[in-house]
Amino acid sequence: SGECMAVTSAAGGVGTAVLDLGKIARLKMIGIASKGKHDVIQKRGAIAVDYQDRDFAKEVRQHAPNGLDLFIDNVGGEMLSKGYGLLRRGGRLVSNGALSIRGSSRNDFLPILLAVYGRKLIPDGKKTAFNSGVAQLAMKEPAWYQKTLREMVELTARHEVKPLVGHIFPLAEVAKAHALIETGQSRGKILLDCRGK
Repeated sequence: SGECMAVTSAAGGVGTAVLDLGKIARLKMIGIASKGKHDVIQKRGAIAVDYQDRDFAKEVRQHAPNGLDLFIDNVGGEMLSKGYGLLRRGGRLVSNGALSIRGSSRNDFLPILLAVYGRKLIPDGKKTAFNSGVAQLAMKEPAWYQKTLREMVELTARHEVKPLVGHIFPLAEVAKAHALIETGQSRGKILLDCRGK
């Protein structure tokens, strides 16, 4: 409570869930997404910041002049590096994904990681965590994983966490689902209906 968090890709499936959890925790929230998705972010109680037409870091600083306590990055690339720079001393960066490396090689992502970890050579009190995937978490910390999953199901059943479903495609149209993901224009999660008709 009282902390300030920013999340990238805030109108996506993970981003909206993070905003719901931030609201429960009574955080000041800043959602970063394209302007056409700001209504989704504002409905979840967050300040919407456009990353396409403006310097999003400058705008985030206006809303968090003392720095962020938490930066949740679902994009990677420059967002990761800029997000790290927005943290206050003692702030935390969590990287959940790397949407920005679509269509590029891993070599394009390496300089960004080096930029973040290069800063760590001089202690600055900031912490970083890179999500290695749900399966690894479940194997490494099974009790924690089961408890957390149970809590998420309960929050969802009470409608405190409200999964946003952007589109549902029949399994036969998986290529269309992937094409929509690649455009970056979707909101929420894209689901595949495997029931068949």
